[in-house]
Amino acid sequence: MRTSTALAVLALGLLVVPGAFGTRTYSDPAGDSGPAPDITSVAVSHDDAGFVTLAATTNQPTLSPDALFWGYFDTDRNTATGMQMKGLGADVIVISDGSGGGLIGHVNGIWIEIDFNAALTTSFANGVFSAKFNRNVLGTTDRFRFAVQSELGNGDGDSLGSDDAPDGPPGYEYSFVPLSLTVSAPVATPKTPVSGKRFVVSAAVTRNDEQPFAAGSVTCTARAGKVALKPVASAGSGAARCAMKVPKGMSGKTLRGTITVSAEDSSPVKRAFSFRIR
Repeated sequence: MRTSTALAVLALGLLVVPGAFGTRTYSDPAGDSGPAPDITSVAVSHDDAGFVTLAATTNQPTLSPDALFWGYFDTDRNTATGMQMKGLGADVIVISDGSGGGLIGHVNGIWIEIDFNAALTTSFANGVFSAKFNRNVLGTTDRFRFAVQSELGNGDGDSLGSDDAPDGPPGYEYSFVPLSLTVSAPVATPKTPVSGKRFVVSAAVTRNDEQPFAAGSVTCTARAGKVALKPVASAGSGAARCAMKVPKGMSGKTLRGTITVSAEDSSPVKRAFSFRIR
């Protein structure tokens, strides 16, 4: 069996020595894996018992016995240290066939030391590969970068296809620190609302885990004088936006409103805006 051979090679060819929260979900393009499991999303969470769970969703409901999953973890977020893999400086490597077993290796210079005492459980069900391990495997870091790879072999050690998630550096980033957002003071386009014209208010949004603000929940309220408006909210490209049309006959009135932003498990952040209509 190819998996047993791969695990044995990894072990012998190198130097041998609990309620989830904080879930982050990362996307990966479909259709780029060949015959290997096509990873379309990866979710990571941790619990208060000290365990980290990684779940990679694929396009295959069942797993070939010649398929493998690899996890590469850059615990110090430094590409100059560890093993150069997938655009990361991987300090910890996980390998599994999804049958319930696997190995965790710690990079030590040019060697990988297998941690036989590490608590690692893996599974594959309904197209989802899951791996669960103790947080202490990653050391004392509160943030890490990582990448996941699927691979399909032919039983003789030759690769038939693979899929990297993400497709390129610098990998995904996960933080044990709760996600929080910073929302800048709203700005307007045009700079001043005009009676009877379209008006857009936007605010730059940053995340404390250094991931781009690409999606989230945005709600808007707006009122021109005493008239309630119906702004359309949107999120993406590092900003939250509220688009609306200013009613006619509002020249000289004040347009006031709020923009409220949240993402994943973050607390909502609200910013108020006020503009004089001309």
